[in-house]
Parts: sequence; structure tokens; C-alpha cells
Amino acid sequence: MRSATTKPESLPRIPAESLSVQELLPFERLLAGLSAGFINLPPARVDEAITDALRQIVAILGVDRANLIRFAPQTGAPHVTHSATAKSVSPTVPRDIGQDFPWAVKRLKAGHAVVIPRVDDLPTEAEADQATFRRLGVQSNLTMPMVVAARVEGAIAFGCLRRERSWPDDLVARIRALADVFGNALAHKRAQEGLDTAMAFERLVSDLLVALLTAGRAEDKDLVIKAGLRDMALILGADRATLWERIGNGMEFRKTHRWLAESVPVPPDRTGSVALPWISAQVVAGAVVRFANYADLPPEAQTDLPVLRELGVRSLVIVPLTVSGVVVRALSLATAHEEREWPEALVPRVKLLGEVFASVLARDEAERREREAKAQAAHAVRVGAMGAFAASLAHELTQPVAASLSNAETAARLLAAPDPDVEELRATLEDIVADDRRASDLIQKLRRFLRRGEMERGELAMHELLDEVVHLAGKEALGRGIALRVEAAEVLPKVWADQVQIQQVMLNLLSNAFDAVAQAEPASRQVAVHADQCGDGVSVEIRDSGAGMDEQTLARIFQPFFTTKPKGMGLGLSISRTIVEAHGGTLSVRSAPGKGTTFRVELPARPPGETRPTKGAA
Repeated sequence: MRSATTKPESLPRIPAESLSVQELLPFERLLAGLSAGFINLPPARVDEAITDALRQIVAILGVDRANLIRFAPQTGAPHVTHSATAKSVSPTVPRDIGQDFPWAVKRLKAGHAVVIPRVDDLPTEAEADQATFRRLGVQSNLTMPMVVAARVEGAIAFGCLRRERSWPDDLVARIRALADVFGNALAHKRAQEGLDTAMAFERLVSDLLVALLTAGRAEDKDLVIKAGLRDMALILGADRATLWERIGNGMEFRKTHRWLAESVPVPPDRTGSVALPWISAQVVAGAVVRFANYADLPPEAQTDLPVLRELGVRSLVIVPLTVSGVVVRALSLATAHEEREWPEALVPRVKLLGEVFASVLARDEAERREREAKAQAAHAVRVGAMGAFAASLAHELTQPVAASLSNAETAARLLAAPDPDVEELRATLEDIVADDRRASDLIQKLRRFLRRGEMERGELAMHELLDEVVHLAGKEALGRGIALRVEAAEVLPKVWADQVQIQQVMLNLLSNAFDAVAQAEPASRQVAVHADQCGDGVSVEIRDSGAGMDEQTLARIFQPFFTTKPKGMGLGLSISRTIVEAHGGTLSVRSAPGKGTTFRVELPARPPGETRPTKGAA
């Protein structure tokens, strides 16, 4: 197979006016070589091979310049993408040429060749084209459309700057064949790149889904998203990839995650109607914005150009991400070093990946808000529970404070004596210190109970916790005429838990039990606490002799805001179950009408994966 990169110096020129079979032979050989060489050429080498082929054609035809022109997929704007020139002729700068050659572009898009032996002979309607040719010093030109699958994809153009020349029909026919070769090569490249991109995207989405599902913490998910943006940008040839969050219901967006290639300017973390009014309005309206270059933008987008240039954005695609029909986020890809087309088939893939990111972030945000709401509700429940044992705490505080005052008065009398008893004075002062510590410990217990959201896990002795809970609730039980009984196994394993939170659960269950038996006959008002070993952990059952619950009530008893009490909030049991499950345990209930109710708490000695004390959100 012949290569598509034969050196141009080895090829003879075709005279302008003489086109015998022998003279056309070099061109035929080049055409055959290109046709064969482009078939299996890797996509990454197609552009280089086209430029090299243009150099060879310049040498064979004796022209001064050869350009390949592509029509932008979105707007149809013509852009010079490849160029080759003879020696001492300046190359063509890649650019949009639509305004320079309106007549020629119109003919090319209609599938007609533009054959110009003499620029001076152009028709009146080609006045703008003629002026451009003269300004560029072009005397003769031949431009052939590249048609692929009945669609004009672009054109190849040949120009003479130093002399006029004719373009015989047999040469025009061969140039048309050459345009077909180039067009098919570019189409093959685009198709192969699209296939490669699609396969890479499928792998990326699959890998990201696995990574996001296995990432536990929000910080880990953020790292996965940033890595996903990087991989997506590298697959698509972008220099920037940014995930935006819409601020409220306005047209402003703020950056939540971003990846930047090296040496790419860092854009602002916020954007919107002030900096990019047209783009922001389109995204908020749910429209995809994409352009390969500024010429693709409509006239009404000109207001955004100064900022786009300042940010170094040459090509851009922004996909809005919606929830329930409302745009809440956006995903953008941009290039800074070169222009890049964003095919229509690319948009659904970018949208899919963006929606994966958005759904994960939305779920995490919902969970965060739920945790905050539960923490606030738990705090409210703790504050509300104060009424149940405030009298008990006041009684307990009164005793050490009164004892401290009495000891202080004794110390004052001892000091007033002519010959103070130092040993008795020392013992009295030690009693004052001990009473003060007792009062301080009680106050700290109260503060820990009322503290919002903070978890302090450690080894917890259930005997001690139950003694404290019963002590706190005992005064309420006594005041309501309820017999409170505690039965605990002699040996109970310690559990790894937050003392204040487990204490809150037990107090809430006891409070519910007291309410359940409050309307019973005095002799029947019984509540029992039973604790035993359960596996390597502990189980605690709180049983009451109340009226019990039917199946419908049992099915809803742990649902937030469900309550059977006239003034209940319906949050206590829901929060209690959340706390127990956060410790790796379970909270269950069994009941029947007329047979009372039993709530059972099971706590493991150490939750799975827990290796040391931790602090986190409750």
C-alpha cells in the first residue's frame, strides 16, 4: 500500500495549458496513493496527512496556495482548517472566510465548483469576492466542494498569485475526485473519533457510577466528581470542565467542581447575567449552548464576546441540568488553546454525565438537610424532655449547694475562734470542694443532654447509664403514681456509644411508657426496664401495662410527625430509631390491644467499622 505522505519535491509539475495523459500521470498516482493511504489511517494522523497532500498538490499543479475549508456543523460558517503554499508565499491563517467570499460560499454550499481562470472576469454578483481576491493578490482560483453522503462538508481551494491559468475539464474532474477523497477521509476520521469517544464515555460513566456508589463520605464523592470532570475533558479535548450550581431562581451560577488543564487561566467562581447575559439566559431557559468559534454565535450573543475573550474561551458547550423541569445546575466544557467542534451526538452524553453528578449531589444535599432537621428536632425533643426531670435536677442541685453553704458557715465560725482547729477547718473545706464538684457534675450532665448535634462515642457501661436514667425519670414516675421496676443481668458487656444520645433514647421511651399507663387504674400503672446480653452487645426492653396499639398504629409508629398524643410532636420515636441505627443497633416494638407495649433496643458492643472514638453530626 502506498503512503499518503510522498515528498512533494519528487513530483513533476503539470503545465497549466497542456494536460496530456502523461502529464496527468503524477496527479493520478497521487490520487491513487491518497485513496489507498487514507483508508486505514488512524484518526490522529488524518490532519497531518491532508496538509502533506496539499503540499504535494501545490508542487504538482504549480499553484501558489492550497486550502482546505470546513463548514461548521452548527452554523455552516466556512473556516480554513488546512493550508499549504509554494516557497516564498505566506501561508493562510486559519479563519472564517464567509464574509470575504459570499458568492463563492453560496455556490459551494449548492454543490457547484467555483472555477475562476481570471479574477477580472467574475460576474457582478461576485463583487465582494473579487475585491477580496484582488486584495490577496489572487489571479486565478479553483474551489471544489467536498460532498459526503449528499451533504457539502467543505471545499478544497487552489489559487495562483503570480500568474493566471486555465482549469481544463479533465483537471477539474480529478480535483473533484480529490475532494471526495479528502471528504471521505475527514468523515471517516469524524466517525472513528465519535465511536472512540462514545466507547470512552461509556467506560467513564460506568466507572464513575461504581466510584460514586462506593464513596461513603461527601469529600470522597467530591474527589470522584473532580476526577470525572478531568477524564471527560481529556476524552473530549477540552481545557476546562466545570459543574455549576444555580443560585436561587435567578440567572447567576456558582462553581461547585472544576478541572483545568495546565497553563489555562482560572475563570471566576461565579458567572451570570452581568458577565454573560445571552449565555446565562439560554441556559436558564433550558437550551444547550455550543459553539466551535465566535462566528458560530448569533448576533444577539455579541454582548458576551468581551468576557469570553477575556477568559480565553475559544470553544464552548454548556448543558443545563434540570430537576422537575427546573434548571438547577449546568455542566460546561471549554477550550482555550484551539477551536473544537461539539457534535450534536455529544450533547446527550455530556448531559448524562452531568445528571449523574447532579443526582448524587442532590441526594447528598437532601441527606445533609435531613440530618440538620433531625439534629434540630432532637435538640427540641431534649429541651422538651427537660420538663420531665427538671424538678429532679433542681432537687439534686439543692442538696450540694445547701451542704456547701452549711460547711462554709462552719468554716467561718472555726476561723472566728481564738484558737481555730486546723484539722477540722481542713476537713470542712474539703467537704465544700466535694459538694461543689457534685454540683458541677450535675450541671455538666444537663449541658451534655441539651447540647445539639455533637457525638462523643466511648465505652459505655449500661448498668451505670440505666441507673442514671431511672434516677432522672424516677421522680416523674413517683409523682404520677407509676411503679417503675428495673431488671438487669448481673453482667452486661460495654457498648461503644454516645452516652447522652443513648440516654436521650431511654428517657424518651420511658416518657412514652409513662404516658401509656397514665390513664390506667393506679394499681395497674406499671413500667419495667429489662436489660440483658444480646450476642456481643446489650438489649434493653421497656415494657408498659398500657392499652397497647393496633396494627395500623404499629405500622406508622416510627414515621416522623405521627403521634397518638394530643399534644405530641411525632418526632421522638423517629429520632430515637435514627440514633440507635447510627450506633449500628435496632429499635423495634411489639404490642397488642389490651396487652401493653414493649420497645426493644439492641446495641452492638462495637458497630461495624468502628475502631476508635469519633465525632460527627448526630
